[in-house]
Amino acid sequence: SLCRFMADDLITIEEGQFADLPAGRTHYVLQGPEDGQVLVFVHGFGFCHMAFRAVATQYAEKGHRTLVYDLLGRGLSAPPRVRSTPEAFADQLEQLLTHLGLDAHPFTLVGFSMGGGISLHYAQRHPDIVKRLMLVASVGFPVCTPWTAKLVKLPLIGELAMKLVGRREIVRAPMRDVGNLEKNGHIAAWATKVIEWQLRVNPNYMSSILDTLRSFDFGSMESIVKDVGQSPRPVLLFWGEEDAVVPFKNTQQFLALMPRARLVHIPHAGHAGYMEEPEVFSRELDGFLQEN
Repeated sequence: SLCRFMADDLITIEEGQFADLPAGRTHYVLQGPEDGQVLVFVHGFGFCHMAFRAVATQYAEKGHRTLVYDLLGRGLSAPPRVRSTPEAFADQLEQLLTHLGLDAHPFTLVGFSMGGGISLHYAQRHPDIVKRLMLVASVGFPVCTPWTAKLVKLPLIGELAMKLVGRREIVRAPMRDVGNLEKNGHIAAWATKVIEWQLRVNPNYMSSILDTLRSFDFGSMESIVKDVGQSPRPVLLFWGEEDAVVPFKNTQQFLALMPRARLVHIPHAGHAGYMEEPEVFSRELDGFLQEN
């Protein structure tokens, strides 16, 4: 279960490997048998590979070959060498999969939040390699942007704002991600610890966050969603109904443009619904892995 990893993962967080890619040095954790069905997870905006570490380990133990990694500027990965656009992050994913030889056969791709947007860009480039696509509270259509995030996009003012309130706001972010704090406050507390860890070990974390806020278009992917939606591959949408970051109503736009998409909605869950209801997430992913 997710809770099983919360207590000890911060101790073992640096046990992954590194790939020196053209996009930048990338930290990753690859688990499971080499002949297992490949399952790739892409985390969101302010987090790191820990977002899916527990799930990846769970599925590796079931016999899958699982990959989690740190986006550029997050976790232990190097800062981006170019602007932090969706295309740049898709380049990183593309290069990592090629480096590891995981794109030799079709695989299942799971993207959360901003990672969903990156997954969409990758799937558009490689329609035959992405066998199944799972979008967990994915960006793509207009998102709920805090006033501080809007402020930091301004030249000069943005740098000042990041120095004054940036660290405080990014540490507070997990509180917005959970729908039921009374029930799942431990998840927000754990996520806050992971962000604080990144602030300690990654000197480029805040500047990478700022560049992403300025360079990544979170809410204008309609044409890409439509293009990816034309593929015959199965698509699974997994969403918390109380999502305060990527509105639940966005699912209707995804469903309209992706005829093969199916929606699983979680009552009373927020942006991190897959963490709030890990048993439901695992059950749905199990079923999804059987679809063709």
